[in-house]
Amino acid sequence: MTEAKHTPGPWVPVEMMIGSRSFWVAISAEGRLPETEANARLIAAAPDMAAEAAFLLERLSDLENGWDDDKDAYRDFCGHVSPSAARLRAILGEASK
Repeated sequence: MTEAKHTPGPWVPVEMMIGSRSFWVAISAEGRLPETEANARLIAAAPDMAAEAAFLLERLSDLENGWDDDKDAYRDFCGHVSPSAARLRAILGEASK
């Protein structure tokens, strides 16, 4: 995997106002840095990363519960985890640009 270009942290949530609309952003505690675009990419990828991480955790819990020599369950596990891991790698790679 490529070296991360985003700010490693800490980050802080900040409420912003534009006109009468309020929204939240995450900014580096260090202030504006050259990594601002990379930070934005990472934040934008967060929902996809969270979804893939949750999916992988569900599959890993299957592994923790054991197979009891169930080869069909093992094949099913591998068939789900490998594609999800590939998607998560792609998301992380896109977020690291």
